[in-house]
Amino acid sequence: MNLYLIKKCMSNGIREIFNREMEMLTLFYSLYTFSVSLWYNFLSLYLGLFLKTEEVGLLFSLLSIGGMFSFVLGVFADSFGRKPAIIVSTLGTAGIAVVLGFFKDIYMLIIAFLILGLCSQSLRSVLRVFIAEKLPERLKGRGIGVIFTIIALTAAIAPGVGGILIGAHGFPNVLLFSFFLMIISLISLTSVRETISMMKRPHNAVKPLKALALVPKLRRSLVFYYVAWCIYCFGTEMVIPYVSLFADKVLELKVDEIGLMFTLSSLLALPSYYVGGALADKLGYRLTLAMSLGTNSLLLTLMAFSPHKGMAIACWALSSFVFMAHESPEISLLIELAPPEARSTAMSLLGTLISLAVIPSPLIGGFLWSLIGPRSVYLVMCLFSFFSLVFLALTK
Repeated sequence: MNLYLIKKCMSNGIREIFNREMEMLTLFYSLYTFSVSLWYNFLSLYLGLFLKTEEVGLLFSLLSIGGMFSFVLGVFADSFGRKPAIIVSTLGTAGIAVVLGFFKDIYMLIIAFLILGLCSQSLRSVLRVFIAEKLPERLKGRGIGVIFTIIALTAAIAPGVGGILIGAHGFPNVLLFSFFLMIISLISLTSVRETISMMKRPHNAVKPLKALALVPKLRRSLVFYYVAWCIYCFGTEMVIPYVSLFADKVLELKVDEIGLMFTLSSLLALPSYYVGGALADKLGYRLTLAMSLGTNSLLLTLMAFSPHKGMAIACWALSSFVFMAHESPEISLLIELAPPEARSTAMSLLGTLISLAVIPSPLIGGFLWSLIGPRSVYLVMCLFSFFSLVFLALTK
């Protein structure tokens, strides 16, 4: 009887999450993610056929630089609607897919990567807000968790399909297929209603920025929230880029063991979206987010000091599980803190600030690796994590 009631409650919850609009919005996000994931992981391999290695590195660095300006489309989304911003970002990404497939001039590719970084980061930020606004408040955490689990599954499947298609038809043709798939995905947005008024005038485009700045309580909470994330990401980015190197040089894992480590982390991350959402609905956004970020740092440090290979692999996999549980409370808390007329701006600005904050992190991490030892860098990361949680607590 109890099992029947649980199943019935879950079924009702899923039905309430996936109304017609959410089905179409999830379909759009899935198709978009699938189309980009078909080729993105193979992009450096393709570019390496006609560019120097340092030129490929430069292009991928430009993605972050382009992403720093995503707040521009965030302001656009708050001023003129979520759907127009999503359409612009999708069309931009689709157009860049064509450019990548048929142009090999380095200067053209520089422009393309800047636009790709801008559009992809903007789309991610606006969609996160749009999805959260569409969900009922009591199911917001679980709803975000379910939807992002679907997106993660799509992203996991697509590279395998992409590899087969690239081998059979070539990289440019797959990019062209991706272009058409992204255009088709926009059809699913036609039945999704806007969440903000579309009657705003162009001269009101700066209003979202004013909304963030003029409300003292919101301004203070958002500043603390931004600072918390910047500090946390600054610390973790001192170690994350070096994980595979750390596993090889320090933990002395073999290549197949490193592969197992990353595979397990990817698999365990899938259910964590829903788990994090369910906990957020039950315990609150701040507490769940703090638990996710804090536990992740502790597990990473435990991995670094693990006496056995198996324990190190398990700690890394578990750290991925607890970290990805942050997705739902992160989005939900920002939606709660930001004024409705500035939510997309606030979300995009978070991405911009984090991108700026982590620029020196890998360099500092490498320097500390040589100066105080690779394991000690993880202790430094934990210290930054602690300070970030202090600022997170101040967002109340």
